[in-house]
Amino acid sequence: MQLNLGFFELNGRSGYLLKPQCMRRMDIHLDPFADETIENVVPNTVTIRIISGQLLSTLSDKDRRLSTYVEVEMYGLPIDTVTHKFRTKTVRNNGINPVYWDENSSPFEFQKVVLPQLAILRLIVKDENGRFLGHRLLPVAALRAGYRHIPLRNPANQPLGLATLFVRIGVRHFIPDVHTVFFHLVINNYNGIFSKVFSQVLPVSFPR
Repeated sequence: MQLNLGFFELNGRSGYLLKPQCMRRMDIHLDPFADETIENVVPNTVTIRIISGQLLSTLSDKDRRLSTYVEVEMYGLPIDTVTHKFRTKTVRNNGINPVYWDENSSPFEFQKVVLPQLAILRLIVKDENGRFLGHRLLPVAALRAGYRHIPLRNPANQPLGLATLFVRIGVRHFIPDVHTVFFHLVINNYNGIFSKVFSQVLPVSFPR
């Protein structure tokens, strides 16, 4: 039920949502358990960095002494579903502005999301005893790269006031390992050519 509520945020929780095109076309065979790329669908690589929380103390009766951590999950096709793998450190006795990110942290990466149109990213805030405090469901198709404040919701997907998570999201096309070196070579050459061109452009002066 929670996943359905998350999906319907794409259309303002009204009307209907079409299945992905690969599930509607009769000429495409979709095997949900296969690890292969689906015809006419570009897989995504999704990364997320949980930086901090704001006013999480409003989610509990412990007020400012609240100790919390964040779990990150992905739901979609069986090959895309990842649970109980990614979680931040526990920040103790700080429910106002806990900071989960430090120099030893690494972004959580979902390297290959085979069918992004059917995948949902879930962020869950829990206290030190594993008790659910709030969460947010984010359709991968709606993700935008950059820094974002994510308002939290209750199990019924209703807003939880001012409680938010501050994150950095990255979304890009999936590149197989065998092509990674070639990709970086092309990008570096592309950037180098443009840097050289712009360095040769003379500044333009306009008459007063």
